[in-house]
Amino acid sequence: MIGLLMVGIIGTAFYAMFENGTSVLGVNFGDRQSQAVVRQEKTNAERGAFLFARYCRACHGLTGQGSAERPGLPGANLNNPANYPPELTDSQLPDVQQRFSSTIHCGRVGTQMPPWSIEEGGALNFFQIEQLVTLITSKYAPEGWEHMVEVGNEDSSHGGDRLDPPAQLVEALDENDTEFQVTDATAISEDTLIRIGLEELGEEYELLKVVEVDKTTNTVTVERGPDVTLAEALVGSDAMEHEAGAMVYAGPQLPSGQIIGDSTSDATPPCGQNKAAPVNAGGPVDVTDGTVINMNDNFFEVDGETNPQMHVAATTSIGTVLENLGAAAHNFRIAGPDAEYDTDDDIISDPDLIPGGESGAAPIELAAGTYLYRCDFHPDAMLGEVVAE
Repeated sequence: MIGLLMVGIIGTAFYAMFENGTSVLGVNFGDRQSQAVVRQEKTNAERGAFLFARYCRACHGLTGQGSAERPGLPGANLNNPANYPPELTDSQLPDVQQRFSSTIHCGRVGTQMPPWSIEEGGALNFFQIEQLVTLITSKYAPEGWEHMVEVGNEDSSHGGDRLDPPAQLVEALDENDTEFQVTDATAISEDTLIRIGLEELGEEYELLKVVEVDKTTNTVTVERGPDVTLAEALVGSDAMEHEAGAMVYAGPQLPSGQIIGDSTSDATPPCGQNKAAPVNAGGPVDVTDGTVINMNDNFFEVDGETNPQMHVAATTSIGTVLENLGAAAHNFRIAGPDAEYDTDDDIISDPDLIPGGESGAAPIELAAGTYLYRCDFHPDAMLGEVVAE
């Protein structure tokens, strides 16, 4: 009885240490709650990787880097260290996560980014959208992106590009070969793209356009090189050497879809956003203390000018007022002297996320020079220059 009592006491003590994260003699017994949070965050990043592989690669690329991966892709670079720690600080994290969540939920007026939430006619529920946000912004993002590429190389039932039946190169392929044999050409079709490479994140890959397939001899004839087009879209990539046995995958789907909130369309924009408007640069306009910068759902407006070139007095503190007249969330960011966004010398609106119908402020003080500005939520449509002189 005494022995059983001692076992119970010791067991209870160890449970309490584990529950509270107690450290004894240099041994950390962990913290059950914090470990559960870690497991959940890792799991969400992995599930976000699966969702990204299935739904997002056509526009954001096979590695998630958008046009930085392959010119012509309309999607933003999401696989970007600036989107997750340590480059993304704890204080920045909530606003950045809200930005991505809002964009995935509602889409972006004036772009091809559609709304993905079920409430807006998309395919994803709230938790799936949060899993995608975790993939993009979590400290486990690097592992998540690696997992996304792995998923992308699995069979189609798991969101991947592996052909069924699988196909591999029978012989090595040099940069000039336009005809080669594969182990099985059954699943390869003419006028489609195939991919060779990208077995893991960081590895290069080549896209090849299939011109002809002889399924009797398993011979494939292709077009290669950076100038290859398919359905009038530029889809080529540099020709590469490939080893015998290399796996041949189905190529990526081409981006498709209409501009969301197109002003010429009868369709109603998602989430109550206003329709897109012309985004040509206007101006120039003088911006002084108290100037109101209006933010509509895909353009800035100052004194009747759209996305104007703003002129400010150099080395002078100027307080501007930001009015969000749209329904979508917006903000105002000026890239500092390094001409790079999301760095320490940026000027950013207060607050960083201004919901539709609300106001904010942006104090501007710049040395003489020309600077870039944008809305982080609509960087391809709401943008321009600030000239300090």
